[in-house]
Amino acid sequence: MLRIFIPCCNRPSFIEKQVTSFNHFLKDEFEMIILNDGSSDFLRNKIAQECDKLQIQNIIPPRNINRFDPSNSHASVLNWAYNHIILEKYNNDIILFADSDIFMVREYLIEESLAGNHFAALPQNRGHIDYYQPNMMFIDMKNLPNKNALNFSPALIGGYQTDTGGSTHYYIKDNPDLKIKDLIHTSHIKPENNNMHVLPEAALSGFNPEFGIEIYESSFLHYGAASNWNVSFLSPQDFFPTKTRYVFSLVDKCVSGEIVMEKNNFKFEG
Repeated sequence: MLRIFIPCCNRPSFIEKQVTSFNHFLKDEFEMIILNDGSSDFLRNKIAQECDKLQIQNIIPPRNINRFDPSNSHASVLNWAYNHIILEKYNNDIILFADSDIFMVREYLIEESLAGNHFAALPQNRGHIDYYQPNMMFIDMKNLPNKNALNFSPALIGGYQTDTGGSTHYYIKDNPDLKIKDLIHTSHIKPENNNMHVLPEAALSGFNPEFGIEIYESSFLHYGAASNWNVSFLSPQDFFPTKTRYVFSLVDKCVSGEIVMEKNNFKFEG
């Protein structure tokens, strides 16, 4: 069974679109669980209402976990869920961690993609430092070695401060027999990254390279920075309404079949 954990802190309006796209395109049998980390009582209530309406689990992490900055806040919620929910209840399942602004635009089977690997995630390479970001990560809990040691916290490694997931650097180093799949990602879709071709012509209407959207594994569209970490962290305000309208429209058109996203093997190198 696939269990999907989505930390949600400030954009309850994204939940229904995300659930609809996953229900349509994800071919695994799955359960979606929202980690309701709303930044205020009002937002926690709004997130809970959305979950009730959509009949999905709503779990509220403790209010005393680290919320020092965006990376530590994100990592603390994931670490709490991993240690107190996943290890205790879903120790033999496949786990997907996904950001709350990731939407599906093409069919995908996670169990097939993960087959033979302990986890699959987005690689981060910073010179001599390698680690994996958990903004989209598949984990085979049944076969994962030394599973109690997995940690998603940022880390200071060789003088470089990583973001969320930095501590996976040590987990990988301490478990040399790990089998890891690097998920293919486009990075931000824009002409200078030579990746505009990943969007079909029908998806170019209204598109702006400044949106900073990405596509993972040809199937997952990442809106990017929906937590407003780069503008006003945890604010529920939509600072980029044109981008939001574009992304929501694209997801709707993919679900309806009006736009078909083709499989691509473009891999950003940078």
